[in-house]
Amino acid sequence: MEAKNGWLTMESDETTLRNSRFGFVIDSLEAVVYVADMESHEILMVNKRAREIIGDRIGEKCWQVLQKDQAGPCAFCTNKKLVSSEGISSGIAHDLNNSLQIILGNAELALFAPNVPAGVVKNLEMIKNLASKTAETVQLLQSVSTKEQLTEANLINLNDLLDEVILKKRPLWKDMKEKKGFHFSFQKYYRTVRKVRGNLSEISSVLSHLLKNAVEAMPKGGRIIFETGETEENVYFRITDSGVGMDEKTKKRIFQPFFSTKGFSLGKGFGLSRAFSVMEKHGGAISVKETAPGEGTTFELLFPFVKESESADAVSSEGRLRVLWVDDEELLRVLGKQLLEHLDCSVDMAESGKEALSLLERNQYDLFITDIGMPEMNGLQLLEVVKGQYPNMKKSIISGWAINGEEKENLEVDFVLTKPVSLGGLRELIETALRSKN
Repeated sequence: MEAKNGWLTMESDETTLRNSRFGFVIDSLEAVVYVADMESHEILMVNKRAREIIGDRIGEKCWQVLQKDQAGPCAFCTNKKLVSSEGISSGIAHDLNNSLQIILGNAELALFAPNVPAGVVKNLEMIKNLASKTAETVQLLQSVSTKEQLTEANLINLNDLLDEVILKKRPLWKDMKEKKGFHFSFQKYYRTVRKVRGNLSEISSVLSHLLKNAVEAMPKGGRIIFETGETEENVYFRITDSGVGMDEKTKKRIFQPFFSTKGFSLGKGFGLSRAFSVMEKHGGAISVKETAPGEGTTFELLFPFVKESESADAVSSEGRLRVLWVDDEELLRVLGKQLLEHLDCSVDMAESGKEALSLLERNQYDLFITDIGMPEMNGLQLLEVVKGQYPNMKKSIISGWAINGEEKENLEVDFVLTKPVSLGGLRELIETALRSKN
């Protein structure tokens, strides 16, 4: 057992890699952060800021080093949420996601109110964007120690999605580059391709990041080419820029977590490693097809063909969905009802498992949504009862904890929603449930 880079280490290679990623994130914080053993109270890790103030005090009692006049272990030192990266990923992330759900949802609803002054709209959009970015950061912390699997998936027209992403990212070159006199040209070579199966928001995020990287690789303007087509087994997307390119050393590291060529102020090294995980989760791949210093770069995404049964056109979504949503937090119930009513659903809200079962006895529902963390009867216990008594009703869990594909399969639910849930995420869920209903 030895101290190395601020860690007291005696772990396997896999755990060491996970902790090093976690340590990188914490070293980027200005706050003093330390991790201590819950039983021995020995300091296991201190971040960069803490080392600057107290030095490498690995192995010493945290309450003796950090708490002045402390006679014994403090509550902070015995808090399970702060002991490991997994604790942060589950406990703190859950609490943050609950708050972000309320912030994001109310901002989205307020934007639909009539006669909202332009200044207020601008402020609400800022709140919405910051909440979304914070949610992405929380998801990053969760992904540090969680292996992801595909949960929700839709059939996606890749050509249409590309056009949406290009339009959304237009300010990157119009507002930030072309105003300085730099010119960008775009060429599209779209072929008619089959729809791909995937999580819409995640695939959109990958495309957005590749486009952003291409623009940033051409600080004085240049050309970007978009291509789609099919191989014998895959639908492909390629994006080529005329930018700075990469050498072989950079190319080999480009998908490693926390590796960035931009410096920490501009890039945290999460984008391409996240894109790699998303494509792997979708059964596809991402690669650098061509690159050389000064000659630009071509990235390629490969999506597997979907089965014929999945590629059939979606049925009409006409009709109104009857939804029962269970959550013990009043603010989330109010918000959930407003969001679903905005999507033209008929909604009942329940604050407990007991109330939910009572409503189920009296009414018929198409979709059942429940939070997991609730007192008395939690969401998982309630779900077991509902699965037995209402096997034909669609079921979804919503939680601030990360739920991977294997856990979803074990829970035997149709959908998984992760807080904070956006209006777009709920719309996807409702449309999918409507198709299955019809």
